[in-house]
Parts: sequence; C-alpha cells; structure tokens
Amino acid sequence: MPGQRRTKGMKIYDAARKVLEEVGEPMHYAELTEEMLKRGYWRTLSQTPKVTVYSSLYTHMKKHEDSPFTLVKKSVFGLKSWNAQ
Repeated sequence: MPGQRRTKGMKIYDAARKVLEEVGEPMHYAELTEEMLKRGYWRTLSQTPKVTVYSSLYTHMKKHEDSPFTLVKKSVFGLKSWNAQ
C-alpha cells in the first residue's frame, strides 16, 4: 500500500504535512520528498521515493475529502488550511 512502505519514521502523510507546515509554503513533490528524507521524518525502501510521495498524496487527496493536502499547481502540494487564511 502506498505510504506504508517504510522502514522507520512517520507515515508518509504525517511527514509531508509536517514539512509543509515547517516550510510554510507549497512545495514541488520532488523537493518535498527530499526534505522528508533529509529531516528524517520518513524513511523508505522504495527505489522511487519521489513517485511514491506524489502518488500517495495525490491518491489521498482524491479519496479523502478531509485530506489536508491540495494541489496548488502541477506537481506542487500545499495545505488546504492555507486557503482559509
């Protein structure tokens, strides 16, 4: 299952949300993935971690109306809560 293939750290959604909250602005999924890994919030055995992050966040957004994520432009994720401010 996407988002669950990890060796240690947070779930993919929690790690992505934490990085976005800390950075405070939308991020391209590749940069977001690098920050999640660099900060140690998420670890994975995936050979394609950037694709894993993109597909997991995009699927989560589409399947869950209450998802905290939004796609602000092609390949760039942000948090829905920013739209309310």
